[in-house]
Amino acid sequence: MNQSYFNLLGNITWLWMNSPLHKEWSCELLARNVIPAIENEQYMLLIDDGIPVAYCSWADLNLENEVKYIKDISSLTLEEWQSGDRRWIIDWVAPFGHSQLLYKKMCQKYPDMI
Repeated sequence: MNQSYFNLLGNITWLWMNSPLHKEWSCELLARNVIPAIENEQYMLLIDDGIPVAYCSWADLNLENEVKYIKDISSLTLEEWQSGDRRWIIDWVAPFGHSQLLYKKMCQKYPDMI
């Protein structure tokens, strides 16, 4: 882990804190949903003039882990985020109205994903 890792984690945490849905979630849930995305490079973070404005993450699950996730959304381990080809959006956070921009950027960068 280096400074850029912690900067990234801080930017995503700040977006969570500004999201009506995410701001009430626990630090444990933040760690379970964000750290695997960062470590597996399964995320997109949009920055505008140095300020984070939107973030999303995804996991590629096998059938077994997909069922496990459906039953308990906080159940995935780091390794399970890349266990198959069944793509799930884990987080979509755009508290300042940048959801369309995030969608557009995701489609541009990952045309086969969305």
